[in-house]
Amino acid sequence: MFVSPTLKRGKAFGDRLANMIIRPPKFGTPPQKTNVDFDTGSSDLVVPMSNCRGGCTGPLINSSKSTTFKGTRTFFSIKYQDESGANGTVATDAVTVAGLTVAKQAFGAVNVEFGGFSGPNAGLLGLGFPDNAVSNSKPFFTNLVESGGLASNLFSFFMSRGGVDGSELCLGCVNSEKFSGDIEYHSIDPSATGGVQLYWNIPSSGLSYERPGSTVTPATSLNATSITARATSFSAVIDSGTSLIYVSTAVADELYRQIPGSSRAPKSVGDGFYMFPCKSPIGTVSFNFGGKRYAINPRDFNLGAVARGSPNCMGGILGEDLGDDLAIVGDEFMKNWYSVFDYDRLAVGFAKAK
Repeated sequence: MFVSPTLKRGKAFGDRLANMIIRPPKFGTPPQKTNVDFDTGSSDLVVPMSNCRGGCTGPLINSSKSTTFKGTRTFFSIKYQDESGANGTVATDAVTVAGLTVAKQAFGAVNVEFGGFSGPNAGLLGLGFPDNAVSNSKPFFTNLVESGGLASNLFSFFMSRGGVDGSELCLGCVNSEKFSGDIEYHSIDPSATGGVQLYWNIPSSGLSYERPGSTVTPATSLNATSITARATSFSAVIDSGTSLIYVSTAVADELYRQIPGSSRAPKSVGDGFYMFPCKSPIGTVSFNFGGKRYAINPRDFNLGAVARGSPNCMGGILGEDLGDDLAIVGDEFMKNWYSVFDYDRLAVGFAKAK
């Protein structure tokens, strides 16, 4: 299990999500607008308030202007795997996202943010499961499901590249214009977290690496690839709140061993990074879920030069031993695959993103 209650948010090399819903979330009565990261790797709604004493990014919410705000003296403190976090108290208020309202949604009304929590978005809305909520409150989407007001008890992500507009979160729906082919579902796996469902994590039998110039086919086995990284099984947390991908150091070492000229990056770059010659063509890395390979576009895998003028480029898969045989599979993967999180099936589905 994790020491921190939630998974890490995006790191410096990744793209932030942009324009995931057309309308910003609204808090209180009358409603006040703010913006949030939508994070499948955590379960709490975290919102900076107008009394923030440090580190907060606006728009901030002013509780005194809401007739439905209810504060408590219950201390709230959350710390993510990357050491960022926030402190405050638990509160409730009306929260509306894309026209869907929870009248008494509990959230962390924070007045201190630290460790790089602040960013382009003011707060964070966790889309994980109730047992991972440090506020001991039901997540926003769980409340929507229990209200019976959704057309379907699922949500889905389409992610654009390069920080441009076009990314989309569809609550209670699937947007068929954003993908091709059929959605293939994979059941989530609570056994990786002690039998308690915390994350949207699904079993994987490992990674594969296809040489440059090879054709990635919809093979049913890792053995069909021209080069196979160590097929050590793990449970992959599909995490919209993380930009990159984190696997165990053993799996990462084996993967980069297949890429000519690659090595671990200097510690000054950051923990867990690997690099390879920028001039070397990069093949295709894939995850294996349910006997099928799900490829990552090489342009998403290559994060660019280590530094200006460097001949070495950074790889988007990092090595970090998280425990419980867990890996974190973030936006770098999700840009390639339309992702559906089905609360009724308790499964994550993928289809090729357009």
